[in-house]
Parts: sequence; C-alpha cells; structure tokens
Amino acid sequence: MVRWVGVAWAMFFFSGCHFTTLTIRKDKVATVKRVAIVGFDGELKLDDGDTKNVITANIAASKNMADVKSGRRAQRRFEQAAVEYDHLAKLLSEGLGWEVVDRAVVAQSPTLRRFAVGDGLSFNRGHQFLPELSNQALLNGAGDAARKQIAQELGVDAIVACDVAFINGGTGGVSVGGFGSTTMHPYGQAHFKVLDQNGEIIWEDFWAVGDKTQEGIRTTMGAMVVENETKVLAQAAASAFQELLRRYRTYQPPPEKR
Repeated sequence: MVRWVGVAWAMFFFSGCHFTTLTIRKDKVATVKRVAIVGFDGELKLDDGDTKNVITANIAASKNMADVKSGRRAQRRFEQAAVEYDHLAKLLSEGLGWEVVDRAVVAQSPTLRRFAVGDGLSFNRGHQFLPELSNQALLNGAGDAARKQIAQELGVDAIVACDVAFINGGTGGVSVGGFGSTTMHPYGQAHFKVLDQNGEIIWEDFWAVGDKTQEGIRTTMGAMVVENETKVLAQAAASAFQELLRRYRTYQPPPEKR
C-alpha cells in the first residue's frame, strides 16, 4: 500500500494545525446513530511526470480549454463527487450501522446553504464538488454556532465532512516531450471529520491512504483521456474510505500523560 503523500494542505483544514494524523473519541462515536455528510470535496493532483514540448503543451491546453468551455469538465467533476459521496455514505451505513441522511435532504438545511460551495469551482479543472453542499475549508469558517445549527436542522447526532486528494501512485508507458502515451494509477487520501451536536470533534483522520488503482487513466499527446476517469477515481476514493474504516477499528488511544 502506498504510504507516502504530500498532504501539508490537509493539516490546516477545518480546525487549524494538528500534529497527529488520527484522533478518535470512541466513547462519543459509539453514541452516534444518525449522521449527515454536509461537506465533500475532491482534488486531483495527478501528474505523469512527463515534460511537455511546445507542440504537445499547446495540444493539451487546447483540449483542456474545450473541455472547460463546453461545461463537460464541470459536469464530470460533479458526477465524480456524487459517486464518491455515495461510496462514503454506503461505508458509514454498512460499516458502522449509521443512518446517513439523504443528500437531497441535507441540502435543505437553511444554514448549510449559507456555506455551500455553489458553482465557484466549475472552472477549476482539479476540483470535484457538490454545489449544494459545503467543504471542510468553508465549514471551518462557519464557526461552532453555525455547525451546531446545521446538526439541529437536520436532526442528526453528528455532521461529517470529507476531502479526498487524488495523487499519482505510479506511471506506466512511454512518453517523450508529450509524444507517446502514459497511464497514471492514482490513489486517494481522505481527510475525514465527524463533529457531534455540540461541535466537538469526535473523529478526525488526516491520513487515510488507499491503494493505487489497478486500472489507470491514460495520457496521450500531453492530455488526459477521460473516458474512464470517473470510474478510476471512484475506485481510488473507495479504497481510501476502506482504509479510513480500518484505521478506526484498529485505533488505540495514546497513553495518558502523567
């Protein structure tokens, strides 16, 4: 399993700087029965490592611009986030026995709407997003009172937020200056947080790193071939979520200081 990651960004989301990658209050988590996933975000940090020349760089830029202008990229990022959100909801339901509030119901929270992502990430080629929901960065700025209000409006024991970074875990194929074809095999790293009705963090994991995918995303002439992108990223996210659950089940709290 891949264990190296560049994740300094994650260490500052939602509640400031942390020096531990996993914190769980199992006594508090055990009381949770009903949750709402109110924040979800994915970020693609995929690089095949090949240096493009002028020709292939221009080809890639042209394809990227067409993808953005057509709206296909934004729609694809939305669809990817929705699939991965559903994977997380299923894991929390089947793995922990939690009742997970339907996403459409979650989006009805008046307070959550004030901190929704909206369409602001539509032109960001590397971000997956659900416009009607929030993300960890926005929830961090919302404050305790707003987060408590969201939990009350949704009638849940806890609210959940999760960010996933997708990183290239290995590249196959041959490409020189962008000429040729390579295949990237991404893995996912999840930053996951659960807050109870009082806004207290009862579970936070910065470092749930999944396996790299068997199937890869191909790059040719400097541009990604996106036909199977959603499928591959969903596999990477699902593996990270399984690792999240494994880390929860095997967690041992640090010894108390004397």
